[in-house]
Formats: sequence, structure tokens, C-alpha cells
Amino acid sequence: MTTPATEADEAGELKQEQQRPPKSEDMEGVRAYVLGLLEAGQGDKAIELLMDLLARLREAHDSTAQRLKQALRQLYGRRSEKTSAHELQLRGYPPTALARPGQDRGFTE
Repeated sequence: MTTPATEADEAGELKQEQQRPPKSEDMEGVRAYVLGLLEAGQGDKAIELLMDLLARLREAHDSTAQRLKQALRQLYGRRSEKTSAHELQLRGYPPTALARPGQDRGFTE
């Protein structure tokens, strides 16, 4: 889920007053910023900021979960190892055993 504000922010199209605070892993900084918005009477802006952060987190989580699922499937999923016809012949299998089901195996009536 991507919000219009997120898309505009990523494209660098937000006006100066619309721009989000710098990215920070400091949760106290985010808390202080939101409290400052609330104290300034900008509750709507604070809610929009928090909703945008939640949307970004959900998007990142979904993307990471999908990548993890694919990696686990690749690592632990079923595998079908194909052996070439040439390699089978080297191992002593007759050419008629190499034909696929439904193909002519060289038998004559």
C-alpha cells in the first residue's frame, strides 16, 4: 500500500512544509516531533505522519516477507535435477530409455 504522500515524497515533489522529518532510527526523535506537532495544534499533520510511517513499515514488511518466502522456497523447496541425455548415455542407459513418454522409442511392429 503506497499513499500519495509517500509517492510524492519519494519523487521529491513535496513542498517544504509537506516534507517529512529526516529519516531516523531514533524513536524518541519521532516521538518528540509528533508531540511538537500536537502541541502546535497540527494533530491532522501528526496523524498523517504516523499513518505514512505505518504504511511504509507495512510495505517494507510485506516486501521482506515475500523475499523471505521465496528464499526459503528456493533453499528448502522441491528440486528437480535434470540429467542430460548425453550424461545418461555415458552412464550406460540405452537410447530407448531416454525417450520421453509418448515419443517413439524406436520399436517396430
